[in-house]
Amino acid sequence: MRCEQEEARLYLLEEEEVRELLREVFGWSVVDDFLIKSFPFDSLNKALAFSNRIALIAQQENQFPKIVLTSSKAEFHLQTKLVEGLTKNDFIFAAKIDAQFKNI
Repeated sequence: MRCEQEEARLYLLEEEEVRELLREVFGWSVVDDFLIKSFPFDSLNKALAFSNRIALIAQQENQFPKIVLTSSKAEFHLQTKLVEGLTKNDFIFAAKIDAQFKNI
């Protein structure tokens, strides 16, 4: 599934919709209108390599995640800036990140 590219079709999700979609993406949480998850790694190099892979997918999907790297994790903060909150795109992109993590 691809992220919606037509800005006119994006809308801010209601709390109930967020709760429902949150059940579909394991381990993600909502903090201050961001969808957030940390992924553990053995080294900074592995966390950076994973983050770079996600950055390429983000470009293809027109997404702009905030990525926080430490020596043992990569943390992703997702939000649709256009609506200053969460849209279905954020959950679609979260699922794409999860799929990439499963494949490493």
